[in-house]
Amino acid sequence: MAWNYTGWGRRNRSEKTVELIAEGSQTLGTFPAQLQGITQVEVQGQPWKFSQGHTTLGAEVGERRFDASAEKKFSSAKEIELNLNGRKARAVCEKRSDWVYEDADGTKLGQFSGGNNGVRNSYTEFEVGNTNADEQVFLSLLSRTVLESKLSSMSVALIASLLLISVFLVLVFL
Repeated sequence: MAWNYTGWGRRNRSEKTVELIAEGSQTLGTFPAQLQGITQVEVQGQPWKFSQGHTTLGAEVGERRFDASAEKKFSSAKEIELNLNGRKARAVCEKRSDWVYEDADGTKLGQFSGGNNGVRNSYTEFEVGNTNADEQVFLSLLSRTVLESKLSSMSVALIASLLLISVFLVLVFL
């Protein structure tokens, strides 16, 4: 079964998990808040094995394999190459935080955005009939991974800027 959209629920701070939800109410699986190394998650009763690096994301479910790779870190990538169990596709950053998934023929598969609280309320919308449920789970995780990596890099830059300004102000007013 495929859906029109998926989203990520609120983080459970005590268990350090977050739920993937379809159509606003159906829980598909509970993921660790941070994927590190190789992680196993049960999605709709099927075991998935995920692996993540700075420029790669992979998933195995049974004999099926899904991969995403970028030339740069996800936080600065403008295009991500996808292999959806043999189906070639890509994620393209159209604007600052607006992304589109399309297959090798240029057919739109879905989209996601980091604008308007996109990281807090991360939704991936899918074109009806263009993706299956497994592809949607993987693309949803990729959406979250890209948005969180961009947020993380922006946070580091903001903190560094504030520290530099603080040091400058201390030196000026001493």
